[in-house]
Amino acid sequence: MSDSSSPKKPKLIERLGHAYLRRLERLSPEVTSEDPIHVLNSEERRSLIRIERFAILWASLIGVMSALVCAFSAETTVFFLGEKSTAGFLSNWKHYLLIASISGIATVAEIILMYLNALIAVHRLSRGAGVELFDTSHQSRTVTNALANAAMDLPLVNEDTLFVRPGFELNRWKVLLAALVFKLKVSLSYYIAKFVVQRTLGRMVVRWAVELVAVPIYAFWNAWTTRRVLHQARVCVMGPSAILQLLDELQPETSCRSEKLDLAISLTAGITIARNPQLHPNVMFLSRELWQRFGKPHAIEGFSDRFIAVLDTLSPSQQQLAINYLLFNAAIDGQLSGTELELIQHACQRFGLRLLIPKLQQVVNQFVDGRGLSAAQLSAAVEPLDAKSAAVR
Repeated sequence: MSDSSSPKKPKLIERLGHAYLRRLERLSPEVTSEDPIHVLNSEERRSLIRIERFAILWASLIGVMSALVCAFSAETTVFFLGEKSTAGFLSNWKHYLLIASISGIATVAEIILMYLNALIAVHRLSRGAGVELFDTSHQSRTVTNALANAAMDLPLVNEDTLFVRPGFELNRWKVLLAALVFKLKVSLSYYIAKFVVQRTLGRMVVRWAVELVAVPIYAFWNAWTTRRVLHQARVCVMGPSAILQLLDELQPETSCRSEKLDLAISLTAGITIARNPQLHPNVMFLSRELWQRFGKPHAIEGFSDRFIAVLDTLSPSQQQLAINYLLFNAAIDGQLSGTELELIQHACQRFGLRLLIPKLQQVVNQFVDGRGLSAAQLSAAVEPLDAKSAAVR
């Protein structure tokens, strides 16, 4: 693998998304914000909540319209072509072709409208947080590509991963299974609900009415997808600002610095990349900053084992600092993965510490809500194993 990242040519859908964001940006006034980007004041938070709710409502309505068109497609064919023949499939091919055409057009229209709705919402979110997506020459900034891809539910990073492959320490079959389940969620929920309605009501309900079960299901999944997309966009917007501030807060004192500590800190970035199936832009930004300040690990595998081995050689204060950097990497993408928590808990227990997962989750939630992220908050998520007994004594 190469040590440097090599940009890939954006796909057509990505180029269209970027072009639409650029058009929206040109039609908008200049962004002004007095706060750090990752810290939202009360008015900015209310504005972002309104933007998200409006986008989710539109996504639900788009799902309702698409489901209604598909539900009445069979009745439409009867209106234009008459009742189906009982002779078999071949004699009814026109009916099936028309049904497939109507459903296909409705699906394509739904996807396009969902993308446009998400792009508009993402653009409004970025401006509400005070982020300029393009420079004065209308060239994309670093965060712009991630936001455009988030809006279209594509991988957030479109380039080779520094020198670490995402998901290197994960079970690839589990990742594949999770992806398949995610893709099938809408179809499975629709057919299960349809089966339940038919079994429950039987002949009491007409044929086209059974198809209406798709309406709430499509609306729900569209709303859920849009909410997830906007969550990703919000985290991408606030990431770089939070990273630069927190790196300054966590910077070890000169007297505390050592070659081993620098190696432990640099390994935390590799661990996060290797224990997640996709590279998040915040993680990529943080990794580059860490490796620029503390150097890159020489090997490209075995990050977790090497991290624990290096911690064994550090003083307790250095161990706490290295674990804080690991917490920083785990929290900066706005969600906590089970594989990361597993390693953090193992490291904490090995060195006489306890990870307070609810408190760490609270820190992540505060960051996503725009209420800031600090070194003190990360440190408070870890305590000595004998803290409670010491307090009692």
